[in-house]
Amino acid sequence: MLKRTIPLLALVSLFFTLPSIVQAGSFKDVPSSYWGYEEIEYIAERGAIEGYLDGTYRSGNDVTREQAFVIIQRAFNLETADRPAPSFTDVSPNHWTYPAIAAVVDEGWYPDKQKLDPTGGLTREEMASIISHAFDLSQPEKEQLFIDVPENDAYFEEIQALASHRISQGFGNAEFKPDKTVTRAEFAAFVARGMNESFRSDSTITPPKQKIVVEETSGFQATLTAYEKRDGSWRKATNTMSAVLGKDGAGQTWEGDPKTPVGTYSLGTGFGWGNVPSGMTYPYRPVDSNDYWIDDTSSSQYNQWVEYDGNPYARWSSFERLNIDLYKHAVAINYNKTPIVPGAGSAIFLHVWRGPGSPTLGCIGMSETDLETIMTWLDDEKHPYIEIRE
Repeated sequence: MLKRTIPLLALVSLFFTLPSIVQAGSFKDVPSSYWGYEEIEYIAERGAIEGYLDGTYRSGNDVTREQAFVIIQRAFNLETADRPAPSFTDVSPNHWTYPAIAAVVDEGWYPDKQKLDPTGGLTREEMASIISHAFDLSQPEKEQLFIDVPENDAYFEEIQALASHRISQGFGNAEFKPDKTVTRAEFAAFVARGMNESFRSDSTITPPKQKIVVEETSGFQATLTAYEKRDGSWRKATNTMSAVLGKDGAGQTWEGDPKTPVGTYSLGTGFGWGNVPSGMTYPYRPVDSNDYWIDDTSSSQYNQWVEYDGNPYARWSSFERLNIDLYKHAVAINYNKTPIVPGAGSAIFLHVWRGPGSPTLGCIGMSETDLETIMTWLDDEKHPYIEIRE
């Protein structure tokens, strides 16, 4: 097994001496105004990436696993000769990417398993594993940084390491979205940030400090408790409150199913047609008769908030008006977002209930007084999120 341990400073110096395959500015579809222009050109100049024969880079396309392995192999100038064969049954030794795949796996930067799916899109958690191991990143930050990457996650350490070294900031609502695929531009940016610290963010991630826990107790009955992290521990911030769920309780859901979706989700904006609750600082958006949430699965605007002053029946087959009694006050829950999957469910909110004996259509209902307490407590800078449990 060929193993090489290179100090980071020496590694960076090595990258500057690599032969250039693509000259800067050569990708006709990557203008200098593009957000990843400098990172793409940086690693192109160092021979790590090439474009297509038509002169494009196709930044928005998913980077495949085999493409990612080739980029990393070239970036590190890994020797490909005499590498042991990986165990993948779906990678031909005759394919041009095989030497790079074998080298990266032999270095221990990607697990050797039965299947690779080489032409499949690389996920963000897989990217984190490759980048963190390739650049030998430590994990100085122990506190959970992303609401969707708990401590028992298989990629927890690698994702934490990426964030600790300011290579990935995740998304603004404290989500990493580990299953989301990585584009060719994004992967180029991650590699460039590993190679050169000047491309890394100047800011560090603030761990989430507020969460709401909703637990089904019986049928559609539930409890809701708010917690705040202080001195490294989650502590109750409110009394436990009564809440109601969809008619069939909590579980896996889809469009039209009367269940509240189980899982962990960031919170979106507050909204409503009533006066903003006194003392509330969390983002709040007033609604009127032109505000709709679209649950038409055939629409490109599915599971999105849309303002429209025309006839909604002529535009969508199904929608929710946002100026109804139940939405006097509400908070959007970021369920089925980024990406939005048609039919997976839409319009999941915290909102005012009809009463403790009336279920919702899949949202979480609570008394107006308790909801105002929650909305006043929410602090956007503390990245609040919600856990919905069966």
